[in-house]
Amino acid sequence: MRSYRRYLLDSFLKSNIKFIRGDVLDVGGNKKNKRGSFVPPIKRVSSWRYLNIDINTDPDIIASAEKIPLNDNSINTVLFTEVIEYIKSPDDALKEIRRILRKDGCLILTSPFLHPFHADFEHDRFRITESALRELLIENQFKIIKFNKMGGPGSVIYDILRISLGYAGKNNSKVLNFVLQKSFRFFAFIDKKTKKQSKYVNTGYSFIASKI
Repeated sequence: MRSYRRYLLDSFLKSNIKFIRGDVLDVGGNKKNKRGSFVPPIKRVSSWRYLNIDINTDPDIIASAEKIPLNDNSINTVLFTEVIEYIKSPDDALKEIRRILRKDGCLILTSPFLHPFHADFEHDRFRITESALRELLIENQFKIIKFNKMGGPGSVIYDILRISLGYAGKNNSKVLNFVLQKSFRFFAFIDKKTKKQSKYVNTGYSFIASKI
């Protein structure tokens, strides 16, 4: 069962596909065992490479985000989605991303906030606020083009319940999971009716930024 956050992430990527162009580096992306429904637009870009430290994802480049083995000004677009929470030094990672981006290159970044630990919790290090993310981007000479708070109270509650009934629980109830899945529209309705509250209660953030 797909998380509400994954649904929001897929929707965000699909609606902003115009920003994905040229030579693309997908930092932390999975070439194998992909999650969600977003399909990389391989045919409309010059190249699409995956960078990951996990060899099981079949990356094109095995390396960390803090030390990317690519030349300066060699990439048009960097996808950095649902990764920053794993990085030991987000500041160093953003410095590297800026270094490899070409002039006016685009960074697409998403970060969870009010969201349970990932299944690989031993590597899940951070939850970063909107203010701190903005500071990180500005300090590393990125201009924020677009920003969104992702979801609200409904999606936060949905994912807490989903994960509580899933990998966080000892007994995974198929019946309760089925009921929760069928209740997706109800939680979407809650989000719709609590948009003002999303300033304080949301699943995380999405940024599109350009290299200055």
